Amino acid sequence: MKKPVDAHCHLCFKYFKGEEDEVVERSRKKVLRVYDCGATPGTARRTLELAERFEGFVFSTIGLHPPRAPRMQQSVIDDVVRIIREHADRIAAIGEIGLDYHYVKEPGERRRMREVFERFLKLAEELDKPVVIHARDAEEHALEVLEDYDVVAMFHCYDGPAELARRIADAGHYVSLSTIHVIRGPKDERTRELLETVPLEAALTETDSPYLSPVRGERNEPRNVWRVIELLARVKGVPVGEVVETTARNALEFYDL
Repeated sequence: MKKPVDAHCHLCFKYFKGEEDEVVERSRKKVLRVYDCGATPGTARRTLELAERFEGFVFSTIGLHPPRAPRMQQSVIDDVVRIIREHADRIAAIGEIGLDYHYVKEPGERRRMREVFERFLKLAEELDKPVVIHARDAEEHALEVLEDYDVVAMFHCYDGPAELARRIADAGHYVSLSTIHVIRGPKDERTRELLETVPLEAALTETDSPYLSPVRGERNEPRNVWRVIELLARVKGVPVGEVVETTARNALEFYDL
């Protein structure tokens, strides 16, 4: 493979509205495929539209953004579950789902967030789908919850401890490295330790676009996943081509379309 995969982005979000053709055209030149995440009922429907429109290049994942889950009406959560069930044959994974202790502090809301998380994990088991995990300041707890479910997970935009990343990989899951590490750069001790520690065989690459742009003043786009590839190759001291080949293969195996 000569092109990398953007394992997680949000083309379906409003920031790209009306510009999808141009963004995809730029991305096709640089990227093998992108996995677009819908995290609300509206964006879930939108990502399915984009996957149909750009068939073979854009693939959909659908979940529910964890920080919103505790205060979200049950009917909205039910709607997302219904969309996943109705379109299970068209989605690559369930997610992003998970736990967020950075924004959600209140114990009752955290319990509710976990309930929603586990509902989607049960759904993933039932539908035999991989899961895309959002875990912020809750990476270890999310891994503990996963132990009770027969699913394969990708820890999207991973920014937790390096040692925990190794445990995630040892458990058979994947660690997705994003453009946030490009922003910090190889001189950042935490970034360097993480990228050195994550086994290449368990690594994925993503932009999380439109967020986390490595270019000041510009919106992030899937084509910028090359920045992550180049940084990972530099830190690990391996050829860029090896990183492209391995991470792209990992993504295709994880999503297993």
